[in-house]
Amino acid sequence: MEWATAFSTIVGLIASFKSENRAQANDEYNDFLEWLGEKRHDEIISLLNINTKASISIKALLNQDRATLLDKLEAIDKMLATISSQIGGFSELAHAIKPGFELSDQAMEILRQMENGQSSAFLKVTFLSGETVMQAFDGRTGEINYNEPRFLEDDLNTLVATGMLMKSHNKNGDSVYRITRQASKLVNLSIQIQA
Repeated sequence: MEWATAFSTIVGLIASFKSENRAQANDEYNDFLEWLGEKRHDEIISLLNINTKASISIKALLNQDRATLLDKLEAIDKMLATISSQIGGFSELAHAIKPGFELSDQAMEILRQMENGQSSAFLKVTFLSGETVMQAFDGRTGEINYNEPRFLEDDLNTLVATGMLMKSHNKNGDSVYRITRQASKLVNLSIQIQA
């Protein structure tokens, strides 16, 4: 098994195992390993046998009640669809399976401008005239441009909810958005894939 896909495979298998609503056992981890054997996932079993941290993490996840774990898995699924919506070849699948959970072109362009300009944060100010300006604090970017003012708040909220931006406020109450390492990686990944 490729290490690159091991995480998503294991998360998917945990979801499948828990969604079968199997009777709660005293040792759900061993039941999970047995279930993996039945489903012929020998590579995953081997991986878990040599990776103690992964085994302990899975034990902790399986000890959570079913509803809580399924809620967390659903959150991961939504976030994965949102991020995948900007990766060529996966975007159509993400839109088909999880409509409404995607990064818009405008949201992605905000991240691109920050990454290309090496900006770590920007200040969002809305004037009495209704005009909104997003001014970068540092880097080579001055103003962060956007072309759909109607959906700017929605895009910024999505970027915060997916962990691409962190939001705080300055002493005047204006919003300050900081880019995350995750956002930087997403922008660079989308550039690599498109190249």
